[in-house]
Amino acid sequence: MYKILSLVVFFLCLAPGQSLAASFYSADGDKYSVAYNKHGAVLTSEHDKYFPKNAAGSDMKKTKLRLYLGVQCDAYSENYGNGKWGQSPGGFVIRFDHKAFGFIRQEIAVPHAGKCTLSLE
Repeated sequence: MYKILSLVVFFLCLAPGQSLAASFYSADGDKYSVAYNKHGAVLTSEHDKYFPKNAAGSDMKKTKLRLYLGVQCDAYSENYGNGKWGQSPGGFVIRFDHKAFGFIRQEIAVPHAGKCTLSLE
């Protein structure tokens, strides 16, 4: 019995553990790092992007894009406002009113993400 148990433990130690992706690539080819917290995840662009400084849009600011994904399938970005996100076996999508970000063949490890399924809106 001890030998069998030892072999089981040995092979379990050899099995690869579930690894969480340290970065994601959008369908646009942009690289994002990810940080997880109790509220969900924050995706941060690797490179700075240009956004209007104000509603008039005449002045531009250069900053990293941050996409906040909540455990209630909600999303937020300072640049795009409130949105929603969902995933399927084919990847995950973050949708805002005037912009969407697709992450093909990638899964994000947000708690309760199984309930955040993609809808055909």
